[in-house]
This record gives sequence, C-alpha cells and structure tokens, in this order.
Amino acid sequence: MSSVKRFVDSVIIITGSSAGIGRQTALEFAREGASVVIHGQCRERLEETEKLLNQEGIGPKRILSIIGQLEREEVPKQILEQTLDKFGKIDVLVNNAAAGCKPGITFKAGSDANSLANLDYLFAVNLRSVVQLLEGALPYLEATKGNVVNISTSGALRPLRSAAFYCALKSALNTLTESYAQIWGPKGVRINNVSPGPIKTLIFERNGICGTKKEQASFDTKNNQIMSRLGLDWISEDFPGSINPNLTRGLDIRKSATLMGRYGNVEEVAAVIKFLASKEASFVCGANWLVDAGMAIKAIPVDISGEIIGEISGEIIWKN
Repeated sequence: MSSVKRFVDSVIIITGSSAGIGRQTALEFAREGASVVIHGQCRERLEETEKLLNQEGIGPKRILSIIGQLEREEVPKQILEQTLDKFGKIDVLVNNAAAGCKPGITFKAGSDANSLANLDYLFAVNLRSVVQLLEGALPYLEATKGNVVNISTSGALRPLRSAAFYCALKSALNTLTESYAQIWGPKGVRINNVSPGPIKTLIFERNGICGTKKEQASFDTKNNQIMSRLGLDWISEDFPGSINPNLTRGLDIRKSATLMGRYGNVEEVAAVIKFLASKEASFVCGANWLVDAGMAIKAIPVDISGEIIGEISGEIIWKN
C-alpha cells in the first residue's frame, strides 16, 4: 500500500469500476485518501469492489456505490446527483466504462456487429454517456480545479476490423478530449486520455489465457457463456474440455504486437490514471497517454515482395 496520500479529501468518480482497470483505479485512489464513487452494472462484482475497499480500511463514509446502465440517460445524472448529495463536490472524473457490443450481439462473422442497433448502443455507452458526465461534472470540477481522465484504447489509433464501431467511437473520444481540453483548460480543468493496449483483465483470466494458475484451465459453463457473448462459442464445440489453441494463439499475437512482448496489468494502467489526476501532472492537458508497450507504433513486418511474413494485432499480413 502506498504511504503517499495525494488525494486526501478528494472525491473521485470512476465509472465501470466493478472489475478490471476501473476496480484497480478505485483501489489506488482510495489508498491515497480519496472518497470514491464506484459504478457498474453487475451488483455482485460491484459488491466485490466495495469489499476490497473495506479490506483496505476504507469505510462506507468514503464509498458510494451506484448500479446502472450508462446507455440509460438517467444513470449518468444519478451518478452526479448522488455524488453531490453525499460528498458535495467532485474533484476527479474517470470515464472508464465502455462496451464492445450490445448484449446479444457478438463480433462473430455474420452477426449484427455492424448493425445500426449495435452502433446506437455503443454510441450511448461509449460517447453519449461520457458527454453527459462531462457536461454535468465540469462546473463542479471548475470549482475544485479538478480534472478528467477519459479511458480510450490504442485501437483508436490502430483499428481492429472486428470492432469497427468500438474503435471509431474511441477515436471520437480522443478528439472530444482534445476539444473539451481547449474549452476547459483555460478555466483550470485538465482533461486527458489514457489509451491502454492489451491488458490482463478478468475475461482473459476466465478463459485460461492469462495467469499461471489458469493457463491449463478447462472451459466450464460460465466460460462457455462468456465465449458465446464474444461470438466464440465454437471453441467449446471444437475443443471440448480444453483451451482452444486458436484463441490462445490470437492473444499471443496481440502480446507479440507490443514492443515489450507481454500483456499489461491493470495496476500499470491505474498508475498512469492516478498520475494524470495528481498535482504532479499539473502541466498535462489535452494529452492522450498510450499504455500499450508501443503496440500503436510497432512497425508492421511487410517486405516489398508482398509475401506473408507475419501477423500483428491478430490480423494476418497476406501476400499480394
């Protein structure tokens, strides 16, 4: 646990903090004295985040837990209203929550991934809710000289063909951050982006890909449900009781696409978020910090003959 307490008496909202990067970010801020507003859609996982905060010695006076779906226009309003009702101010807003597909839609070929219904849903979660939270929080952030950290993705700079809408909307978020920084920077409110690359998260671990204890795990019912949501339900059909080598291979490609040849950890992303929110980053505004081990800048290994010579980011480099 950090002995430095840079956020004592600060109130910090972290959307999508029921797991992964958001959960770790909430823990990091709370350890340094902040009161945290945690948010998610799954009650069980959100309660687990609260339990972890309690284990760190953070009591209910410093925690506000809000369950809700950000695509519903009233939920961002509820987050802001309940935060102000309990704490009376906002010092930092971390827009971490995001969605890759509408529930019931997958990235699977032939699915509705490129449907307008999916686009509308992703727009509501990944961009509209961010604008709602920004517009509602910024006057209060001006009063506290606070700041915003939006969570984007390195995929906004190197788009994935299987996630066109997600990458496009995150690219829009990058531009939104720059535009809002130009408006609010002169008022003393810093707004920045963090763009993670391939990070070890809960969904990777559940599929036996990250973490030594689970590398040899078999697919259970829960994992099969997750695979179905991802459009990868054929895994359990083609490789019953085992880890699908094609899935593992795809993620290994993603790992090798970084300059450091490994996945990132949620702690590494949370540390950057926390830094950007701190006074140490007081001269950083309108920036997009990549936390991807150089994935967005790594050269694609194609020679002039056009022969297939490698793979990067899960995409095959074909010969002409």
